[in-house]
Amino acid sequence: FRRPKTKISKEHIDEIVANYLKLGFSFRDIEKRVSIAYQTLRNHWNRSDYIQTVETEFYLKSDLSDGYYLPGTSLPKRWYLGCLSSMGLDTDCS
Repeated sequence: FRRPKTKISKEHIDEIVANYLKLGFSFRDIEKRVSIAYQTLRNHWNRSDYIQTVETEFYLKSDLSDGYYLPGTSLPKRWYLGCLSSMGLDTDCS
């Protein structure tokens, strides 16, 4: 990895690598697309700085059929209990 000669080229490289990381590319994939070694990429950039996750949303089928589109943040209790019982697990919630 040759150090960029100017601040502009350093910023340009940062932008390119950041975009690849945001798109979910691995360091090995990025290495193939830019002329920077895998280990150098790992040493200078952290995937966790660019990868974003969103909270899972759950929709009730009955709500969707009625035209409601407000998500919940957890599984409906009846669905959760149904899955537990289908796996042969105890569904007593008391």
